[in-house]
Amino acid sequence: MSIMSGQQYPPMAFDHSWTAYQAALTYSAAGVYNPGNYDFTRSPNTSGGSDESLESRIDPKRSPKYAEKRKKNNEAAKKSRKQRKERELGYQKENEVLKVKNQELEAQNQELITQLKNMNTAMQDLIAERDTLRQSNCVKFHAQHAPHALRDLTNSNDFNRPKYENL
Repeated sequence: MSIMSGQQYPPMAFDHSWTAYQAALTYSAAGVYNPGNYDFTRSPNTSGGSDESLESRIDPKRSPKYAEKRKKNNEAAKKSRKQRKERELGYQKENEVLKVKNQELEAQNQELITQLKNMNTAMQDLIAERDTLRQSNCVKFHAQHAPHALRDLTNSNDFNRPKYENL
């Protein structure tokens, strides 16, 4: 055993594990850990110290305050997970509703596109019919009002005017 600053340490083989390191630190802290309690008990070879040094050796993960804090945190985490799950279920329901609505709108859109194509075809037919009627009417009008060469010539010249109008 080696003696270092008034405390004796048990002989230990070199161990790389974290557990061995923690055990060495715990033993060297001049206290012995009691697993049934969250506190350290004083070892028989420890000189009398203050209560503050005892408090400083309390494992914070074993204290009632820490346990209460963990309990509250766990409850908050459960509540948060539950709220997230409810929110995600709401999103899924909304997604389904929107998918159905989207399908309805797509069907309505296709119906309107078909109606528009039919109206375009009908409009083109009406325009073609109008042009045909217009051409037919022009032919009829020109046939009824065909120019008469002699009549136009005599009406447009000075032959029918009295002579006194030429003055």
